Amino acid sequence: MKQVMLTLLMCHSLYSVGNNYQIPHYCSVKSIYSGVYHSEFNNETGEMQSALPYISYYKLKGPDHLIAGEAHKFNIDSHAIDAYFSFYSSEQYFIGDDKHRLGDSASKYIKFDKSGAASVWVERRSNNTICNAKELIVQTERPSVTNAKKKYTWSTSWLDVKNFQYSVDKLSKAALDNTVPVKITLMARNNTSGRHTILSKNLDSLSGTTSLGMRLRYNGFHIITLTLDDGTYQETIDLGTALKGDPINTIKPCSNCIPL
Repeated sequence: MKQVMLTLLMCHSLYSVGNNYQIPHYCSVKSIYSGVYHSEFNNETGEMQSALPYISYYKLKGPDHLIAGEAHKFNIDSHAIDAYFSFYSSEQYFIGDDKHRLGDSASKYIKFDKSGAASVWVERRSNNTICNAKELIVQTERPSVTNAKKKYTWSTSWLDVKNFQYSVDKLSKAALDNTVPVKITLMARNNTSGRHTILSKNLDSLSGTTSLGMRLRYNGFHIITLTLDDGTYQETIDLGTALKGDPINTIKPCSNCIPL
């Protein structure tokens, strides 16, 4: 079902993306998730051909999923030196030019205000028939966790977080990609040793109510967090601290303390 949703969404995006502007027909287009470059237009023959010869020339890099209203960085991976690249988006069209230098790649921060299928492409300014494009998904919301409260039983070292609500965007990676789950993780990090007790669970729906519970493994104070992951973005909630073991024996005085 996820793959069907992604296919339908991207069918509206390739070469006629988002709300306005089209990817040029001579662009090699990197498909979202698969990483496959679809094709390249040969100006001399008027036919589509393999994009592989141009892939080694320069690549456009950036996130597959963006949050609407937030600027995200896109940059060029290229061996070219002192070359200018022009950046474009399907929503705004021309973004601007930037110079690619040795150790300082050409880049632009690009924002989309509307959710759905989108794209970014870049052309080398001295030869605009060489174009590299990237398909994107713009989602509306970051992952969200509400009403999460811990209950800790010191005598048994058992930690519970019960009946909290969660939600991820319907255009998130976990919503569209069959290989990516909606994942919730409860973690207790020992404040002294840095060791962790972790419990993760894959969730069956994009929103709902769930619970997690686990026993702390290590003596000492722990920092408790709860993290919801949508495949790209995470929401982490701080749930406070918990102590495993005898507080008198757990908290030892410092070795260089001055007696009172």
